[in-house]
Amino acid sequence: MTARAIGRMLGSIAIVNALFLVLILIAPYDPAQVTDRVRAAFATGDLGLDEYRRRDIRRGWHQYNDCAVLQLLVAPDSSRVARALAPRWSFLRADVEENYSCGALKALTVGGASRDTMATYRYARYWHGYMVPVGFGLRVVNLATLRRLLLIAVCMAIAALAGAAIRARPHTRRTGLAIAGAAALFWGVPYFAPGLSHGPGDAALLFALAGLVVRPGWAADLDALLPYAAVFGAVVVFFEAFTGQLPIASAWLAALVLAALRDESQPGPFDARLVCLVALVAFGVGGVITVVIKQVLAALFAEPAAGSAFMNRLDGYLAVPAPRNGIPGLLVPYVELVRRMYALTGWHRPAAKVLAWALAICWSMGVARGWRHRREVQGRDVLFLSALALLPALWVLLVPTHTLIHASFMVRMMVVPISLSAAALLWPVRARAVRQFDGLTVDGRRRDAGASRGRP
Repeated sequence: MTARAIGRMLGSIAIVNALFLVLILIAPYDPAQVTDRVRAAFATGDLGLDEYRRRDIRRGWHQYNDCAVLQLLVAPDSSRVARALAPRWSFLRADVEENYSCGALKALTVGGASRDTMATYRYARYWHGYMVPVGFGLRVVNLATLRRLLLIAVCMAIAALAGAAIRARPHTRRTGLAIAGAAALFWGVPYFAPGLSHGPGDAALLFALAGLVVRPGWAADLDALLPYAAVFGAVVVFFEAFTGQLPIASAWLAALVLAALRDESQPGPFDARLVCLVALVAFGVGGVITVVIKQVLAALFAEPAAGSAFMNRLDGYLAVPAPRNGIPGLLVPYVELVRRMYALTGWHRPAAKVLAWALAICWSMGVARGWRHRREVQGRDVLFLSALALLPALWVLLVPTHTLIHASFMVRMMVVPISLSAAALLWPVRARAVRQFDGLTVDGRRRDAGASRGRP
């Protein structure tokens, strides 16, 4: 990495965070209008008291988060800056863990309840970037239409990635199509994309990857790759509410960088896999700096205790869960994720079992394929892709309690091993063994007969 590339990366992170601040500040702030939209949604059934709706394409699965986002938008505040950096979130009772997000929203907007009677705190942990498209969207359309638009946006992003991959060169084409195909089939898109906290981030993630497929030359130029990866990490954090997009985006980024490098240049003076790791580091740097900037801004201008609240919650997420049914606590989140894979198969449990077994077999086949060709560059690439498929497992190891608590949507991380196992099996591998037969090698080139007998 050159000083120029690192400087561009840090400058890009600063610029994009300044843009985030501007966007979150100029986002429409009209609690009365959003309240009217919410009341209408409750009246038409587009909102209800059910926190989670299985196989509901119309409203999406994660109603808890939807009601939380809407409550942040209807909360009155004396300061636009405070509302942007640390919006107010209220609960019917002080025992937050046993509360109901949609119940509180209905009490506030339909029942006329006062926030003074509720447990309220400033929700400063995230950028809440989804409030920008949701706020602008609700100015012109109702909630049902906005959800349809979010679903369409995610589907268009998948189509954009697939379309760009079809026109790409072999490695990028196969990897891009594996990712797009897995996203379309096994990411629970119809049930999560309509969600106000899922749809914007999913669409942004996929469109950003499509950009790399369209411009594969970025992967071969550190001056372009580092800023791109860092901005990508920052954008994911901006829209992310710890819903699993970070490990998904990082794994797909590394896989596509490897594919682009193999298409753009022959194996030679630099290790493409090392470049992928550099891209992952840049992605992480962009994400971490974006989190830090958000917490500093919130503490300075909205909520002095924002930093300590963030660290307290993070400590809880990092803790190891208690053992369950004889299973060690560290393994409990992994078991729960596998058990929850029915969310990726339209809540068909038998299909989820088939998918889990197929995933295990395909990943093992990819590892075996890479091991057979481990002496070749292509074989080592296959092993690298198989290792990238395990990034969600590393994420669970880092934040096991968070994964366990939110396994019902963190299970979407399983799309990474599904997609990258397919990419590993599709990765072009050329056998380089050369056999002599009648003066010919297997690649068709004639070997000098005299030289083969040891004569000059």
